[in-house]
Amino acid sequence: MDNENKKDLLPEDITENPIPEETVADTPDKDQLQEAMEALEAFSAHYDAPAAEDTPAEEAPAEDAPPEENIPEEAPASTLTEDSEFQDALKALQNLSTMFGASATDIPPEIAAEIDAAPNSPTNEVPTEEAPAPEESQMYVSEDTVPFTAPVAATADEMGKTQKFTPVSGNEKTKKSTGPRKSRRKAPVRKGRPAPKKGYGLFGIPHVISTGIWLAIIVTIGISLGRILWVCAADLLAFGKPDKIITVTIEEGDTTEDIAAKLEEAGLIRYPKLFIFFADLTGKAEKVIPDTYNLNAMYDYNALLKMMSYKPMNTDVVEIMIPEGSNCAQIFKMLEEKGVCSVEDLEEWAANGELKDYWFLEGLPRGTKYCLEGYLYPDTYKFYKDADPQYVLQKFLNAFENRFTDKMYNDFLAMQKRYAKMLKSNGYSQSWIASHELTFHQLITVASIVEEEKATSAEGYDIAAVFYNRLTKASHYPRLDSDATVYYAIGAYFERKPLTQEDLNNPSPYNTRKSNGLPPGPISNPGSYSLYAALYPSEAKYYYFIFDKTAGVHRFSKTLAEHNKWAELIG
Repeated sequence: MDNENKKDLLPEDITENPIPEETVADTPDKDQLQEAMEALEAFSAHYDAPAAEDTPAEEAPAEDAPPEENIPEEAPASTLTEDSEFQDALKALQNLSTMFGASATDIPPEIAAEIDAAPNSPTNEVPTEEAPAPEESQMYVSEDTVPFTAPVAATADEMGKTQKFTPVSGNEKTKKSTGPRKSRRKAPVRKGRPAPKKGYGLFGIPHVISTGIWLAIIVTIGISLGRILWVCAADLLAFGKPDKIITVTIEEGDTTEDIAAKLEEAGLIRYPKLFIFFADLTGKAEKVIPDTYNLNAMYDYNALLKMMSYKPMNTDVVEIMIPEGSNCAQIFKMLEEKGVCSVEDLEEWAANGELKDYWFLEGLPRGTKYCLEGYLYPDTYKFYKDADPQYVLQKFLNAFENRFTDKMYNDFLAMQKRYAKMLKSNGYSQSWIASHELTFHQLITVASIVEEEKATSAEGYDIAAVFYNRLTKASHYPRLDSDATVYYAIGAYFERKPLTQEDLNNPSPYNTRKSNGLPPGPISNPGSYSLYAALYPSEAKYYYFIFDKTAGVHRFSKTLAEHNKWAELIG
């Protein structure tokens, strides 16, 4: 094809001078396709190209390969035709067959063999994305030919005049090629999980570090378990515990959990759940006998259970009922009379003997025989004859601790605030109030006086109100003027006789007829109702009371004049 015909096939001219519609045939015939095949053979013979099957497959260039114009101009023509031009010609043939609607069976066998044998033949390429269907007029640009327009369904004459392949030189191809070099795609590589780097383990952590972490975890767990086992064994076997006697009372109906709680509170064990497990495992929990025991802190779990399961040879048990309001002298005498313990032993142990650490005795001065006054709770007890004085006293103290509940202690704290408010309402300064706060020992002292003064349980709340009103208004009522304290001051512990003027003038600090404020301590051991009266006094503004023998109750007054009238009426 001459240069003029080549020029006529440029895209610009094709666009400006499209093929007339009347020249387009409805369907091309096989003769036209055969004519195109012969043109291809002539093209191959003209350039003396080797057979397709002998042409080595060229490596597909990378998608970002430089454009074709970078090929040196001095490259020989045979280099260009050996692969690219011949392969592109085959592709052009494929496009022609597609364009004219020819099937693979319509192509001559010798031409089909050449197409199938070509390394980069469309039939041998890896399937790529499906190309869009051509429009009415589709531009075909080959790397080895001048672009041309392939009309859809052109006539045979038009195909013979216009659709011919024209060889061009390497330089002309470089200059006139308008499209980039087509890249050959490789088959997509299936991506999988990347192989781990050598020397790396879980989460990309180097094996050395991960091994160190695992070792540290194992060592930490081992040390923790070892420590747990050691502390449990130390408590189970009583390692490192002091040689100390502690009294514990097991009541009727106490469960294994109750026993463990008491032993923990006494400081005999540290882990109640471990003790419960051991007691249930050995079957000794059911053998515990309710009683009061003197247990050594050095006893292990087995020894503790054994001691609490031991029934002493002396089964001579005495029962003693301690009346409410009994003082220490009266209680000690009753215990001696019943053969439980001597008065001397009880007085000595009360003054100087070792006792369990009770919270209500904290700060209480010891050294006197009746220093535990107010805390030997009156109740009915069972004792063995010739019992140990420590055992006996702690049985009383344990009863007080059990009866004075946590709620009652919280109510005591509320009474402290109420007492301070009463002082403030009577004109006392904040600093004075802070230094004269109601103490727990003073609360028990008030309860003990109420216990001795009240005729009935109901009137105890008004009697307590009289004492609190006087204590918080000491500028007008410096003394309590309680006859019950006078009896205690003169030592009338067992019987009461009419008080004399000498008795009333006794200088003892317990004599509230002579001394201001509360006595140094309780004058008896109050029962529950008197404790309640001291915790919840009435709101009455009474300052006086007098006993009416005829009615068997006390008469209360707000003023001295009213009190004197009651005194005249009662006689």
